[in-house]
Amino acid sequence: MRFGVLGEIEAWTDQAVVLGHARQRSVLAVLLVEANRVVSADQLIDRVWDEHAPQRVRGVLSTYISRLRSALRSADGVGLTRSGSGYLLTTEADSVDLHRFRSLLCQARQAGDDERAVGLFDQAIGMWRGQPLTGLDTRWADEVRAGLLAERLAAELDRGDAMLRCGRHAQLLAGLTELAAAHPLDERLAEQLMLALYRCGRAGDALAHYRSLHRRLAEELGVDPRARLQQLHQRILAADPDLEPQHQGPVAPSRPRQLPAPPRRFIAREAELARLDQAVHDRGDWVVITGAGGVGKTWLALEWANRNLGRFPDGQLYANLRGFHPTGVPADAATVLAGLLHTLGVEPAGVPVDLDARAALYRSLVAGRRLLVLLDDARDTEQVLPLLPGERACTVLVTSRHRLSGLVTQHEAHPVTVDVLADDAARELLLAQLGADRLAAEPEAVTELLRCCEGLPLALSIVTARARARPELALATLAKELHDAHGRLDALDTEELTASLRAVFTASVQALTAAAAELFGLLSLVPGPDIDPLAASALTAGSPGLAHRALRALEAAHLVHRDSGDRYRMHDLLRCYAAEHLARNTSEHTREQAAQRLLDYYRHGCALALGEPAHVTTRREPPPAGAHRPAHLPSLDTRAQALAWLKAEHANLFAAVAVAADRGWHDRTWALGHLLQGYLFLRGHADEVRTAQRLALDAAHHVPHTWEQAGAVLSLGRAHWHEADYPEAVRCFERARELAQRTAEQPMVAAATVYLSAANAHWGRWRTAARQAGQAVLLAVQAADRGLELLARTSLANVTSWLGEHDPARSQAERALALATGAAEEYFARLALAAVWERLGQHQRTHEQLHRLLGLERELHWGWGVHAVHAGLANALVQLGRPDEARHHLGQAIPTGTADPWHDCLAQLRAGAAHHGLAQHDLALEQYEHAMTFAVRIDNPGLRGEIHQRLAEHHEARGEHRLATEHQQRARSLATRARSS
Repeated sequence: MRFGVLGEIEAWTDQAVVLGHARQRSVLAVLLVEANRVVSADQLIDRVWDEHAPQRVRGVLSTYISRLRSALRSADGVGLTRSGSGYLLTTEADSVDLHRFRSLLCQARQAGDDERAVGLFDQAIGMWRGQPLTGLDTRWADEVRAGLLAERLAAELDRGDAMLRCGRHAQLLAGLTELAAAHPLDERLAEQLMLALYRCGRAGDALAHYRSLHRRLAEELGVDPRARLQQLHQRILAADPDLEPQHQGPVAPSRPRQLPAPPRRFIAREAELARLDQAVHDRGDWVVITGAGGVGKTWLALEWANRNLGRFPDGQLYANLRGFHPTGVPADAATVLAGLLHTLGVEPAGVPVDLDARAALYRSLVAGRRLLVLLDDARDTEQVLPLLPGERACTVLVTSRHRLSGLVTQHEAHPVTVDVLADDAARELLLAQLGADRLAAEPEAVTELLRCCEGLPLALSIVTARARARPELALATLAKELHDAHGRLDALDTEELTASLRAVFTASVQALTAAAAELFGLLSLVPGPDIDPLAASALTAGSPGLAHRALRALEAAHLVHRDSGDRYRMHDLLRCYAAEHLARNTSEHTREQAAQRLLDYYRHGCALALGEPAHVTTRREPPPAGAHRPAHLPSLDTRAQALAWLKAEHANLFAAVAVAADRGWHDRTWALGHLLQGYLFLRGHADEVRTAQRLALDAAHHVPHTWEQAGAVLSLGRAHWHEADYPEAVRCFERARELAQRTAEQPMVAAATVYLSAANAHWGRWRTAARQAGQAVLLAVQAADRGLELLARTSLANVTSWLGEHDPARSQAERALALATGAAEEYFARLALAAVWERLGQHQRTHEQLHRLLGLERELHWGWGVHAVHAGLANALVQLGRPDEARHHLGQAIPTGTADPWHDCLAQLRAGAAHHGLAQHDLALEQYEHAMTFAVRIDNPGLRGEIHQRLAEHHEARGEHRLATEHQQRARSLATRARSS
């Protein structure tokens, strides 16, 4: 995890971490500035609230710390702990941009080499993303901010001195001019600017700046410039030759200067530039810069080269190898060598005819020279080999869309991969090209442009070029053109081959083998974001080995990106082009067959992963969905393997339902939706369950079986139940039961009755729920279905316990536990039994059951109710006199969201009881209030009554008898209502 305070207060892993509101971020900011040092609670309060601390501020601070600890929990090497009377945030110093900034400054000032120092200063200053501690307005933040701005200015000035010593005054001039405008009385800055102006042939401007500074110092401070500045003024007047740089590259015309102009505005490649700095040592080294077409490899190479001209006093050679030129004709190595030899002073008559002889002469001429050789757009290793120097005194940069593994493995070249720009960098590029006013005028259009271009620099450059060429053109018009995937490439096309995205992609695909090109097109049919070799073999109807080789070829060409593991994904713009490529080269029938094979692979794989439908289905296999049975399916011999496969394919499986529905493949739609509903439900994806089941339900109307319709309606009801929409869930379950009764399918009738009972119980209609649970038990017994009987008995146990009939409830829960044959069934039975023991006040037995539930949670990888289990454990441990252990579980009991309002309510209620037992009354009250919010949302009178009972106990303990009486009366009224409904 990385942290940022030099701008907004932020934290990132693979994505941004939600850190909460400004005051909570202020707490983190203080801890980050003091990283790896204890900050006392009093210091935190003073720095975060100034003199405006609220009542019970220590409790509020504790809550903020708890929330931050939860937000940072997933990060390795990061800890937020209580230490004595304060708090300690431990992390690697370089993970915080402020401390990384200071470390780089220290290294730069001790570098001993000005060129290296400049690179380190650039890295340090590049850590800044804006005003430090943006959004914080406390006295402490203002003081820290002022100090940091002073540190940055000192770094800018030290960098300026180093660049002037290197003879890089021309590069420095623009930045010095801006700094001098911001700090008009800084004499050290004025000295640097005057010297840079003089060296750039602008002595008059240097003298004018001195006169302006002299006047301002006299008017505002009543002083003259210091002696050093006055001396510089006199030396400029005298044109002192010693003012010329002592360290500047040679200017002999025989030394090559072939580099093309660098990009005018270079955006957000500091990390890649740093990797190049690391790879290229003073002795010279070879680097292969690879990435997809249009990603900015050449720009990166030119920017780095121009920043590091001082490293190459003998000059720079450049050759465009045209490896992926739209004309499809790579440059011949012999021709390139002839050009390089001419540049190095060889007369045309002296250039050998033979390729090997040319290469040998080239190596002789560059031997021992500190040259930069930039070989741009290489097709393959074979094209590059004759152009390599014979020794490492020269630095070689090679750019290519292929990985050039031969150079990396045989010649130990350093690979540097260039990827698309992150969202903030892409936005920065638009800002630099179009200006802040134009972006601010159409923020929604800017967001859509960024989404459609997906960080590809060439796409962004084409968009900005079109926008700059027509200032009157609304950005929304451009965004509308790019919104349609079919026309997106047309919108990013130009009349120039090298500036057309379609032409760039065509050149990359033309370099592929036939098998790789075929798979490239077929990948446009993948419903979700990525694919593995087995699924790819279903697309091609070939072997996994052949598919894997084709995927690796596409990866080597940067047409797909390999994620962790063995999964491959494609940029959306490439996917658009792949669809065009597929349409041009295959028939509709061929495309349809490939899509069907892939969907059938997902269906069979899903059925294999789930095994016999678990408790979330009706224990009946879905009907076949077509004739295609994949020749190769994943090996899912263990539950862990099955869960890992389902997790990896989750997005594809869900998207496959929509694809099947869109194509009118009703059997596949129904089958995939039916199989997925249980897995999605138990992992909290209620929106996806609802969407998939609506599609499955619609498809079921086209399938001549009422049973399929009943299953789809049942699954849709479960989605509403999970979201606490109990009225809609009850309607769905009643409809599912009605449809199932027509089919005489007892397991389906029993399942619908079980869920109908559970939904009514959560809705607070306890008497109705108890009657339906009893019916479900009888139906499950008649159907001889142990799994459904277990669910029915757990439902009956829960509702009878809420009605106060604890002995029958315990009996039903224990009988359910005896029926369990697997971890999932055991989990639900023990959950019911724990609730019974909790209501009976049997804290040791409650603890035993909940502790076992945690183990089952880890085995099942569910996580949907784990915070409620931790809260229950905390409450039980408080009652057992084990407060330290209770506090540990309270730290794990913070709900991760409101996707499951029922369990969130239970978690808050139990956590409140635990805080009450720990005499943390303010925190207890806060938890009860949160619990009441959830209980009101799900409209459950029984839960609301229980919360009022807890509130009555809370106020009674604090001597607030009137409030306690009011809550007690409400608790009795609501409990009566729940028991009678």
